[in-house]
Amino acid sequence: VYIVNVLNEVLKFNSDLEFTEVVDDNTLYFNYLNTSQFMFLGNKTQTMVLNTSEGTPVGTFEAPVWARKAGDKLYFPKGNVLHEIDISRFLDE
Repeated sequence: VYIVNVLNEVLKFNSDLEFTEVVDDNTLYFNYLNTSQFMFLGNKTQTMVLNTSEGTPVGTFEAPVWARKAGDKLYFPKGNVLHEIDISRFLDE
């Protein structure tokens, strides 16, 4: 069982509901974008692109889960800079 607390920590409990650990949030990936062939999974710092038919990774790049798609690009801020990543090769034609 996993619970997110008020500090936004993910807590793990065993089957007896005994606390076992705080989960490292860098190990948690969330699906934030899908195309017909690819799935984008991200955490706080990186994105992994999986082939949806086989579930195999086809690439990774530095972009957090909160990156936003506009056209054929992902945008996200890092420090005082807005970053742009071209994802056109992963999009449907």
